[in-house]
Amino acid sequence: MIAGHLQIKNDNYYMVLNYTDANGKRRQPWIPTGLPAKGNKRRAEKLLLDTRKSFVPPVVSKENEDISSDMLFADYMELWLEIIRSSVEKTTFSSYTQMVKGKIAPYFRNTGLTLDGIQAKHIQSFYLHELKTVSPGTVIHYHANIHKALKYAVKMDLIPFNPADKVERPKKQRYIADYYRQEELERLLEASKDHPYSLLIQMTAFYGLRRSEALGLKWDAIDFERDTITIKHIVTNAKIDGKSEIVCADRAKTKSSLRSLPLVSNIREKLLALREQQKENRRVCGNCYSKKYDGYVFVDAMGNIFNPRSVTANFSKLLEQNGVKVVISDANDIAGVYTAIRMIGTLMAKNDEAEALIADMQATFDEIAAKSEKSDKTIYFEVSPLQWGLWTAGSGTFMDELATMCGVTNAFADISGWQSISEEQVIERNPDYIVSIAGMGDTAVEEILGRDGWGDISAVKNGSVYNADSNAISRPGPRLKDAAIELYDFINGVEAEEVPAA
Repeated sequence: MIAGHLQIKNDNYYMVLNYTDANGKRRQPWIPTGLPAKGNKRRAEKLLLDTRKSFVPPVVSKENEDISSDMLFADYMELWLEIIRSSVEKTTFSSYTQMVKGKIAPYFRNTGLTLDGIQAKHIQSFYLHELKTVSPGTVIHYHANIHKALKYAVKMDLIPFNPADKVERPKKQRYIADYYRQEELERLLEASKDHPYSLLIQMTAFYGLRRSEALGLKWDAIDFERDTITIKHIVTNAKIDGKSEIVCADRAKTKSSLRSLPLVSNIREKLLALREQQKENRRVCGNCYSKKYDGYVFVDAMGNIFNPRSVTANFSKLLEQNGVKVVISDANDIAGVYTAIRMIGTLMAKNDEAEALIADMQATFDEIAAKSEKSDKTIYFEVSPLQWGLWTAGSGTFMDELATMCGVTNAFADISGWQSISEEQVIERNPDYIVSIAGMGDTAVEEILGRDGWGDISAVKNGSVYNADSNAISRPGPRLKDAAIELYDFINGVEAEEVPAA
């Protein structure tokens, strides 16, 4: 059992462990307990004892041999990129690289600050400097990178605590979802009927697909016998080592991205025609036909996949040339979702299917409401995570409606729409359940449970924290039915395996 003691910092208990690593270097990591100092000494002491018994010192790998606490912070950030390179997706690494090498490292290199010399005030000054030219959302992403990199430094015992924890992040700008009104969508479909992207546009409009999901569609994901389409693959652009490249990736491991959709008749016919056309193109072109993207639906006459950036650029031109504009929608509640479904049904000549879909959603919602017992428990929806600035859903949103449907009260029902909130507000309201819908992956629950000062929140104490399917619960669409089932199961302790697949 390793040595260790408690330390109070910012009115909270920290565990300070003490051990010698394989290279003979003394290490003293600071580990937050999440317990306020007042009234929690015994709990903190027990947690320290348990941690000392179970703690396994991290293995010092070759990738960490060149890291030192007195190295330039700018150099550390760039070295951190290489450390995480193999553990994140190419697109994520590309985004991190652009931020670190494009903005963060150049700024701090000019300051001459070292890793162990970086303080909260220095990071705050960087944010204030950047806010003169970029949006708060961009600065929030800078913060996410810096915080994550410094968290790794704490883990490696290079610094005793994370100075980014003390920094005030800018408030995230309010997000308002948009979609096309009926007349504008009709104009778009008419304008694009002879365009190479015609079917791509139709499928994106009808199914609500992301650009990456539509371009990632493969023929083996379309079941013409059962009339289903499975969304499990993406295609996007990423800049790696200074070069732009097309990245193709499976997303079957991500619950929120994997889903099956019905194959409607008019799209089915067009897909079959496209498949035959591709066979003819392959025959005519012979060896000149590209085999690199064999199996993808959206390729050109030579078999080359549609470049995501070219799709965006050409789509913008199409909109501009035909005077198609985007208007702001107020489809924040379930009634607005029904309206949108009916609109799409009209445009696709699928009014009966649209009404059947709405009826199915209503039946599910009614069933859940009928079997949910009204309680005095509250729930907090975390729409945006702490590292990007907390946001939640208030009244007038479909999340608020789902909470009521499941027999609980939205902890922030007194605010309207989607709004920025503080940690203090969450702690004060002491929710019984916490649902993360920020799309932060498998670490979301762990991160929430480990937050400083959150230890006395009922949801944290009882482990009632859940990482929901963000695509289902955060989008105003038919999958809100699945979100309702998932939320009901979480509140009532039903195992995740029992949640029906989308």
